[in-house]
Amino acid sequence: MKKLTIPFLFLCTFLHAQQDEIQVKSTVKEVTLYLSGVQEVRQAKVSIPQGSSVLRFTGLPSGVNPSSIQLRGVNEFAILSVNYRQNHLSQEGADPETESLRDSLNKLMYQLEVLNAEKLALSEERSMFQSNRKLANNNGLIIDDLHEISDFASERIRAIDLKLMDHRKTETKLNASIQRINAEINQVISGRQKATGEILVNVSAKKAISGQVQLTYFTQGAGWSPFYDLRAEEVGGPVSLAYKAHVSQITGSDWENVKLTLSTSSPNFSNNIPVVPVWYLDFIQYRNYNSNGVYNGAYSNTTLNTESGKAKGGNTYSWQQNAQISQNALNTEFKIASAYSIPSDGIEYVVEIGNYDFPAKYRYSTVPKMAEDAFLMARVSGWTEYSLLSAESNIYFKGTYVGKSYINTNTTNDTLELSMGADEGVVVQRKNVSDMSSKSVSGNTKKQQEDFEISIRNTKSLAIEIEIEDQIPLSSQKEISVELLESSNAEYNKESGKLKWKIKLEPGESKSLRFSYLVKYPKNFVIQNL
Repeated sequence: MKKLTIPFLFLCTFLHAQQDEIQVKSTVKEVTLYLSGVQEVRQAKVSIPQGSSVLRFTGLPSGVNPSSIQLRGVNEFAILSVNYRQNHLSQEGADPETESLRDSLNKLMYQLEVLNAEKLALSEERSMFQSNRKLANNNGLIIDDLHEISDFASERIRAIDLKLMDHRKTETKLNASIQRINAEINQVISGRQKATGEILVNVSAKKAISGQVQLTYFTQGAGWSPFYDLRAEEVGGPVSLAYKAHVSQITGSDWENVKLTLSTSSPNFSNNIPVVPVWYLDFIQYRNYNSNGVYNGAYSNTTLNTESGKAKGGNTYSWQQNAQISQNALNTEFKIASAYSIPSDGIEYVVEIGNYDFPAKYRYSTVPKMAEDAFLMARVSGWTEYSLLSAESNIYFKGTYVGKSYINTNTTNDTLELSMGADEGVVVQRKNVSDMSSKSVSGNTKKQQEDFEISIRNTKSLAIEIEIEDQIPLSSQKEISVELLESSNAEYNKESGKLKWKIKLEPGESKSLRFSYLVKYPKNFVIQNL
């Protein structure tokens, strides 16, 4: 039996090598784009002969996750094995964009070589005239001849210098153009994978068959991120929210008119069922420290309470949905209604998810200690059903671009506050009106009083509501005491030191708010951040 082992193995290898290998060209038809990574769905027409054969899908990304590969289609064949590999020797057709850039680069390089040759010739000619002028001086020529030779040489050297100056300017421009084209070539190349992925599917068919198959896999090199365009035409009117996505990919395959789905989840290709651990509840324990920062050996228990808001009815909303929203307990998917073409160039392309109009309640808000600006805030409800993600927003008010803000949707409230930007029609000023007599020493105690005045003026033609926020300091040491003396009827939070006013201003009306506080501490101490 031992003598048959080697011939038998050779026969098996020979038979395997004799399997028909069928090269399959496929086209991307659908993609599910995750925040990082993408699932591509390709379609291809195959003809499978009777017996065993290998389907070789070529032109695939170079970073396919082998665990994610799936093949569906005609049922008359059996899949024996699926393997993924990279074919570094595969030669795809020349990229027209890269070839055009390289042609332009070669022309510029040729112009630079010609220019350098002319510069060298001019430099040698200049050296020759300088040498001849010195030679004429040493040969004792007649004065008139010497002046004539010297003048001619000087004139020619001056002309050469001017020509060299022009050449140096041209050289600078050529080098700048060469650098720009090199940067463009590098950008194009970086968006197109050099290594070509291949999937080898070993199949067996009882009879020759043909039909459409669908190949699915996950790969990196693509992703999306949300952003918004936030628009309002007037205070009191609805807020228009355009929900969009920046999409980019460098998978190596251009997506031509594909069905696009944006997903908020991360793909999981584990074949193991998750294990549910035991779930214990306990208090959160914190170490207690004294005022000097020394651990006193005790713990304190803290319980956490959370409340979730419920959406309130009664409002009318309008929207233009460019994507079908599908939600489950873990993620949200946006199935984009229109087909998109996205090349593999790494450039961000904009995809429309939806446009929503929300009725809004407006108010102004200012924190003059940080910025003497009044920000228009729009409060909208009913936003939770649209699966909005936290993202940056472009703000447009009355058709004018105002700036950028950030929409934070990580909240349990049913009302979302949107910043519409600063409004110059509301003037805010904050002044320290303390006098020198507010600082004094009594015995071993130093006293310091701070007085502030906040002025708000409404220059607009309609009444506004504005919320003003400021603060007084809090003491972290028992030797330091802080007392609020005046607050102009502000809401005072003793835990945070925050002062908050809510006032209404008629058109052209101004109001002033004052607050003051007194700080007492030992006279031998210095408070650096007071």
